[in-house]
Amino acid sequence: MAQALKVDLAALADEPTIDIHTPDDRLNDDAMMLYEVQLDQLMLTDSIATYATPAGPLIPVGELTRLLDADITVSTARGTITGLVGQARRQVLVDLGAGTVQADNGITYLSRADWAVSPGEIYASAALIERILPVRVSADQRGLRMQLRALEPFPVQARLERLGRTGALDDGSVPTSAALQIETPYRALTAPAFDVALTSALSTRAPQFARRYDIRAAGDVLFAGFEGYLASDDLGAPAAARAMFERRDPDGMFGPLGVTRASLGDVFTPSLAMGPRSWGGRGLSFTTAPLSLASTFDRIDLRGNLPVGYDVELYVNDVLRAGQPAPVQGRYEFLGVPLIRGTNTIRLVTYGLHGERTEEVRVINVGGGQLPKGQLTFEFGATQQDTDLIDLRNDALAINGQARGRLRVTASLAYGLTRGLTMSGGFSSYSPGGKVQRQMLSAGLRTSLWGMATQLDAAHDSTGGNGAGLNIAGRVLGIGMIARHSEYRGGFIDETVPAGGDGRPLARYSDLTADLSAHAFGLPGVPMAVSMQRSEFASGDVDTRGTLRTSSILGPAVISAGLDYSRLSLRNVATSSRLMGNLAASTFAAARWRLRANADFTLSPVTQLRSLGLSADRAIGNRAALRMGLSHSFEAGHDYAAQASATLRLPFGDLSLDGAYETQRKDWSVGLSFAFGLLFDPLRGNYAMTRSGVASSGSLALKAFVDANGNDLFDTGEEPVAGVRINSGLDLAVTNARGELLVLALGQGVPSRVLVDIDGVELSYVSPAASAIEMLPRPGRTARVMYPLKPEGEVFVRLQVQRGNAAVGVAALKVRAVAEGGAVVAKATEYDGTVSFEQLAPGSYRVELDETQAMRLGMKLSGPLAFVVPSAGGVLPEIVGEIVFESDVQ
Repeated sequence: MAQALKVDLAALADEPTIDIHTPDDRLNDDAMMLYEVQLDQLMLTDSIATYATPAGPLIPVGELTRLLDADITVSTARGTITGLVGQARRQVLVDLGAGTVQADNGITYLSRADWAVSPGEIYASAALIERILPVRVSADQRGLRMQLRALEPFPVQARLERLGRTGALDDGSVPTSAALQIETPYRALTAPAFDVALTSALSTRAPQFARRYDIRAAGDVLFAGFEGYLASDDLGAPAAARAMFERRDPDGMFGPLGVTRASLGDVFTPSLAMGPRSWGGRGLSFTTAPLSLASTFDRIDLRGNLPVGYDVELYVNDVLRAGQPAPVQGRYEFLGVPLIRGTNTIRLVTYGLHGERTEEVRVINVGGGQLPKGQLTFEFGATQQDTDLIDLRNDALAINGQARGRLRVTASLAYGLTRGLTMSGGFSSYSPGGKVQRQMLSAGLRTSLWGMATQLDAAHDSTGGNGAGLNIAGRVLGIGMIARHSEYRGGFIDETVPAGGDGRPLARYSDLTADLSAHAFGLPGVPMAVSMQRSEFASGDVDTRGTLRTSSILGPAVISAGLDYSRLSLRNVATSSRLMGNLAASTFAAARWRLRANADFTLSPVTQLRSLGLSADRAIGNRAALRMGLSHSFEAGHDYAAQASATLRLPFGDLSLDGAYETQRKDWSVGLSFAFGLLFDPLRGNYAMTRSGVASSGSLALKAFVDANGNDLFDTGEEPVAGVRINSGLDLAVTNARGELLVLALGQGVPSRVLVDIDGVELSYVSPAASAIEMLPRPGRTARVMYPLKPEGEVFVRLQVQRGNAAVGVAALKVRAVAEGGAVVAKATEYDGTVSFEQLAPGSYRVELDETQAMRLGMKLSGPLAFVVPSAGGVLPEIVGEIVFESDVQ
């Protein structure tokens, strides 16, 4: 038992118990075996390199998941396999250093025989593959054939099925050409992109005739990204404006200090472990910390653009944590989101006013906050609190706090003292809750004790307040847990804890957060998130809160449920408590309607249904959409509210008609809105009207052409190519007669990959530049992509020897076609002496025999043998060459 306990604690240690980068003796050339891999009836590849072990082959995870088009990322540096699999987008995490597998069956542990790491790949046993992918693996070592049986359709199967239905494929091959990498460097100035929303409405409420606009702009200015926002009130007067210049460099090469991110304008200050939290205003901020660095004990703030009429839901590790039904100052905010140790999958699902649904996925790898020995990071931010760069001071839309206009400065540093011990320090000048300005100093240590990430912090401010806190995080019995406790004296105000945000001084604060998978009702791996907080204030009041969140797939529906408990004990006042809950479901009905339903209720002190809501969205082709909604409040006199909208989706924007009615007040409204984008097309040199979204994400402009001279440029006289299809996952675009297309809404800050298909092109004997395009999109930037299709030729060469009056083909001869530039294509003749050279670039070639084989066999060509592939490519006439043997010559 003691030994078992020792193994479990080692698996939870902050440092890997096994050095994953030590050369593995099992990965040697003698053990390499090439398998043919088939997925159901689809041939994936005829040669995947595996390594034989007594327990079975070790299979390359990265190569296999690329063949399957699975959303899996392999990191040999971190020793992790992460991603989302299946139609339900279940989270998968394999952490080789910790020796754990997190999949739909919960947390399990790895055997050392299940994996191996090479410099560029992670290899896994068939058993491990089955634990992380919905597949069954059968490997026939004698026949060198690997059969995969899919338990759920993989993206490659769905894609090929779609293409097969359109007649785009004539075989089961899988494109394997490398992706075309597109860079989007910062420029001194680029033409900005705009998103514009115009709304007018009639209603019974004041103002009876409302007119609003919402404008966003983004692009590059002075080698930084620029984002701007302007919105009006209901009378059309400017009410809120923001502007920010920001530059990101993951490599830390920006500036002499190795700055990885710098922002100027409407920015947010960093938060400290104790004391000030992140706060917005006009000012500046920068950091030298890696952009992917996050600590277990960080409560991150998530912010982003949110158009009027949109709502957003936040999922953390597949559990619905929160939602925001309407934008505040043009954006959403989820503040103080807790993270667990390891990989956190964050999904932000945005629902549009007319049924649009977009999903942004962020994967944040969280450690214990330690830095490598000798590494120093620094963060700084200074803002004029709650004041926009362009201060319109409109109270209707502005976020006005009690400390509006005051200066807030925060700076922090961290230094790796040893491999497992990091020191941190911080300074801030701030006005918590609008109280007197104070200065604060803090210090802390980050380490790992008994396999648990540990953080210790202490702080002192200029008003005599003191604080100290201890945080511990790790996994216990497969459950990710974070425990915090802080003690305060002298009126110290800690904004970083939920109860301290209103400026009331605390005496102590404790919380416990746990993420787990529970087996309920026979359903494996139901993700759950539980949290409890207890806040004791200096006044003697005690506030206790708890939440439970869970989400799961039940048949065709996604079900989310939650419970919220609160208990407030006021000094000299009776204690009150309340238990509330909510239930939400989302599904498709008959593959046409997207239905969303929600219910809010109270369980204690009385059992009461508070509200019900139902919405139904339907897309009618690609050009129209309907939305209907009905809600009922049981707390406001049985009030009903109904809404309906119809949207016409035009190539240059969305035109919508909306109506709403509320029974209790007998309020009604009818509105007309038009949302569109303005995007500078770098191919045509002018602005084009598009659907909205171009200012909040990156775009791509592609030019497809036949590259007759091979210089990768579109030159005069070269032919544009229509019919090239681009699939971005959200949209399908096809090049027009000029060979041009625009791909919108590629996201921001996260690498984007779009697939390219030329099977619809009415040209023969051309090869694509790549089967996919990869780029890092940025708001307002349109990447210009020249996509050349290379002409190619094909020729049959017959090599024969004269025997009497008959010419006999010579089989198994090693032959090569050598281009003028030195490129070599090597083949071997078939049984009849023929060899086919395919996909040859235009130019002159000569045919040669393999020197070693020819010398050993004493043979040569009777004379020079050459051919020319014309600039237009195509099939050449068969070429016949004669083989002579030296014995015949003599």
